[in-house]
Amino acid sequence: MAEAQPPPSELASAPGQHPFPEKPASRPPNPGISSSPLSSLIDSKISRLNSILSTTSGQDTTLLTLSYTLILLTSTLPSLNSLPISSLRIQKSQPPSSSSPTSSRFLRTITSLRALADLISDVRIFLRLWGLLGIWSWGASVYRDPPKDRVLEMIAWLQVGANAIYQGLENGAYLSSHGIFDLGGGKGGKREAEWWLWSSRFWAAHVGLEFGRLGRVLIMKKREEEERKKNGQGQGEYVEKSGDGVLVGKKGNMMMRRREAERWWREFGVNLAYAPLVVHWSLEKGCVGDRLVGALGSVAGVLGFREVWRQTA
Repeated sequence: MAEAQPPPSELASAPGQHPFPEKPASRPPNPGISSSPLSSLIDSKISRLNSILSTTSGQDTTLLTLSYTLILLTSTLPSLNSLPISSLRIQKSQPPSSSSPTSSRFLRTITSLRALADLISDVRIFLRLWGLLGIWSWGASVYRDPPKDRVLEMIAWLQVGANAIYQGLENGAYLSSHGIFDLGGGKGGKREAEWWLWSSRFWAAHVGLEFGRLGRVLIMKKREEEERKKNGQGQGEYVEKSGDGVLVGKKGNMMMRRREAERWWREFGVNLAYAPLVVHWSLEKGCVGDRLVGALGSVAGVLGFREVWRQTA
C-alpha cells in the first residue's frame, strides 16, 4: 500500500479547546510553589507540541515524521544485530524464533516498531478520507483569486486536478483494502492494486508540477530583482507586519526576502525528498528499498515539522 503525502490543499483546523478549565484569575498564586527553569522549559515544549497536534496539518506532519523514522529504524537496526530484514515480514500468528534469546527479543521489538509504523500510515490515510473537501476549497480559492502569472495559474489548476484524482483513487483503494468498498476482484485484488498505483502516479504528477511551480517562482523573483536594480531602487522600501512588530525599510525588506528564500528551499527540499518515493510507489515492483524510503520520508518529515514547530514559537 502506498504511503502518500497529504495534498497541499489540506487546511489546518482551528486549535481545539483545552480539555481542562482555566484557573480563575482571582485565585492568587501559591507562594510555596516555585517553577524551576527545567519545568518551565518542559511545560513550554509540551504546550507547543499540543498546539501542533491541535491542527490537522500539524497532526499529519508529526505522524509522517514518526512513521518514516520508524521505517528507517526498522530497516537499519537488523543489520546491527545480523538479522535479515526479510525476517520482519513474518506472519502475525507466528512468533519470531531465533537461537539466541537476545536476538529473539530484538526481532520482536523491531517487528513491533514496524507494526506501529504501518498503523500510523493507516491512520494518516484514514484522516485523508475527507481530503477532497480541502481540495475543493483549494480549487475555489484558485478560481476566486488566481495567481497573477498565467503559468502559475495553469500549474495551480493542473495540481488541483491531479490531487483530486489522486485523493479519489486513494480513498477507493483504502476502503477496498478494509473490505468497505468493492472495486471488483475482492479485497486486495488486482483492481485495488491498480487504484493504489494510479493514485501514486497522480501524486507523482503533482510533485512534477510542484517542481515547475518552484522553478517559475524562482525565475520571477530573479526578474523582479533585476528590474529593481535597473530602476536604481536598491533594497527598496518594505513594510511587514508580524508577531514581532512592524519591520520597515531595508531591514524589513531583507528579512522578508530571507523568509521567502527559506520557504522556497524548504519546499524544494521536501519535494526533492518525495520525488524518488512517488516514482517508487508508481511502479508495480518499486525501485528502492525500505531503508531509502525511510530516509527520504524522514527528511521530508523533519523539514515540515521544523516549520510547524517554528510557527508555534
